[in-house]
Parts: sequence; structure tokens; C-alpha cells
Amino acid sequence: MYFKFSIWEGDLMKKHNAIKLANTRFIIVLLSILILFSFTLVSCSPKLDSSSSIYKYASEQGFSQEGYLYEKGDVLWFYDFESGQRVVLCNKPDCQHRPYSWDKNPDPECNAVLPVEGPFSGFAMHDGFVYMFYYSGLNETVVYRQNPDGDGQKLFAEFGWEIDFTSDIVFKDQMAYFVGEQSYLDEEGFVDSVKKKTAILGLDLQTGKVSELTEVKDDYLHWIIQMQVIDDAVYYNYNYYDDEMELTEEDFYEANYDYLYSFIYKIDINTGVEEQVFDITECFFRYIGLDDKYIYLLSEDRSKVYSVNREDNSEKVLFEGESIGHAYKSSHYLIFIKDLFSEDGFDCYFYDLSTGKTTQVSRPDGEAFPSFIYEDLVVFSATLEDGTFTEVFMSIEDYLNGKTDYITIK
Repeated sequence: MYFKFSIWEGDLMKKHNAIKLANTRFIIVLLSILILFSFTLVSCSPKLDSSSSIYKYASEQGFSQEGYLYEKGDVLWFYDFESGQRVVLCNKPDCQHRPYSWDKNPDPECNAVLPVEGPFSGFAMHDGFVYMFYYSGLNETVVYRQNPDGDGQKLFAEFGWEIDFTSDIVFKDQMAYFVGEQSYLDEEGFVDSVKKKTAILGLDLQTGKVSELTEVKDDYLHWIIQMQVIDDAVYYNYNYYDDEMELTEEDFYEANYDYLYSFIYKIDINTGVEEQVFDITECFFRYIGLDDKYIYLLSEDRSKVYSVNREDNSEKVLFEGESIGHAYKSSHYLIFIKDLFSEDGFDCYFYDLSTGKTTQVSRPDGEAFPSFIYEDLVVFSATLEDGTFTEVFMSIEDYLNGKTDYITIK
């Protein structure tokens, strides 16, 4: 039997469980990916011009309509959806694609690697450019921009925030949106495990200027999740614990529900006005997600999923089932799983918000729940024939038809 917990898009439960399990910052341990296939390095460049793109932290992929970027051995690769071809983002003939190394390769020549040492915080192709974010030090992020083939790489932006490593980076029009985080050091010079600042930030992709789109949050033991761009607004879920809660095991396990507060905020992109639109404190563990018209919730007995109209608060039951163990929203689907720990796999229900149709599919043991949906692709983790457990994807049509023709992400 495999542990089927998924790094799902909302990430509500994971964040909460991290707080309950330790008196530390909220740390998410992503799956270590074992690479199964190797591909011949190809010196070519994809021709792309996407108007909207997204970096998904859950799978470390930078999606555009044409394909996705991924990092392998500190080198950026591109997977083309149409051809299925994987190429290194470097057009230099005979390039060995060697990443930066302070002692062995301090001045890398490859176009597909960062010119400095530091882990990627995110990357994506957007509107004819590749953007690479990387952590350059405490509360410091640097962004490089280049052409899709790697030519013209240059420093594009620097700002005094880290990108929260559980944050997606959403590219829309000429902006990139993400959650920024600033850490404090304690008296011994270590990063404070509780105290920090967070905000929604916007990077202007024409000027390189970074702006704080929200008030800076500095409440006790807080976090931002589920940031998304809907039409001309940015939405996010802000959560915090009352500072009267003591950081003791008893409080975490017995009393933390009494101290937890959760709200949905909206930022109007055109006016910059921020407002609190929903208080979900009382339904924190039943909240599924929202779109431009509705908010989606589980019933208190976890047997129904229903929508609440954002204008008149009218409710409508969308799905009924016994003991829904896991429910979340991704793309235009609501996804429900009943039995979380079966040795025979699990039944997964997809409610299509565009059609109102529910499709049930039985998935085999050795798979995790879907992490998220991008366009018509389902991204999840699965066990391959050689026993390796790694991240994969397939079309949603194949997934709903029960197929197991996995395509590995890396």
C-alpha cells in the first residue's frame, strides 16, 4: 500500500498538519524525483508566445500552452506538448550543459543554466521570454530573463523578498504574481520559526519593478495559500493563529481550532483595492475553493459538496456521497476521493463545473491523488513498472478512462 497524500492545489490540510506536528516554520517536503529516462541533448529552441503561464510549485513545472519547463540537474529543459520532444534550452552547438560551480565552473557558458549559484524559486515561458527566479540569500530574490533559446540572458529584477516555496507564480498579461516572504533572525542568528512577514507581490514584466499588492501580513503564526488570478482580480486565502495560543503540544493538538482564523481576500488588479470577501474560519476544513461566481464547500457531515452563490448566497448541492475524505478544486473541476487508504487503489470523482457532469474513475494502488489539473492534463505521482515512485502526467481523458500510460515529468 502506498501513502496517497497529494500536494494538492489548495494545500490547506498540509499547511495545518505541519503546524500541528512541529513548532517550526511550515515546511513541505516534496517528493524526491528519480529520473527514469534520459534524452539526447538537442540544440534547438521552442517558438513560444504565451499570454498566460504558471509555475506550479507542487511539481516544479513552468507551464505554458505549448509545453512546460522543468529543471534537471540545475539545467532547464522544455517538454513540447505537441511533439512530445524534450530539449535543453540552449542553442549552442556541442554545449555540455554544465551548471554553475564555484570551483569547477564559475563562469558557465550554457544558456540553460543560471550564471550564479542558487536554487531555482520558479521559472516559466511567457510572452516570448523565459523568466528564472532564484533565491540569492536571506530575503533576497533575483530574476533573470532570456529568449527561449537562451540568447540574451540578463539580470532582470532584484527585490528584498523570498518567494514562498509553497507559492505558484502566475503570469498574466505583463505581470507575474506570487507570495513573498521575509524572515526574521532570532538572537542566535537563526531564522525565527514563527515570526515572518508575507504579502502578495506583483512583478512588472516590462519594467522589472516589484510592488506589494497587499498590506504586509505579520500576524502570529500565519500563512498565505491558494493564490489565483480570476479575470482582473487576485484571490488568496490568509490564515493565522491568535497570539494568545501558546506553542505547546497541548495547544497544538487540543486547542488550536479555537485560535485559528481564515479569510479570503480579493485584490482588484486595475484599482489596487484589496478587500476581505469571505470569512471561512468556521468552515476552514470544509472549504474547497472558489471561482468568479461561487464558493465551494463540503457539508459538515462530509457527505455533500455544494456551491454558494457569491451574489445572493443561495446554495446548491453538486455531489452526494458517503464520507468524502478529500475534496479540492483544480482548474474547472471539483475532485473528490472517498477511501483515502485502500490497498486496492481509490475511486476518484471529477465534477466538471462547465457541464455539471460527474465522472467516476477507479485508479490503481501505487498512485497518489491528482496534484492539479493544467488545461486538459492531470499531474500526479505514480509507481512505474520498475517500482520507482515519481511524478507523471496524462490527458484528463485518458485518466478518466482508467489508463496508466504515464508520461514522466522529468
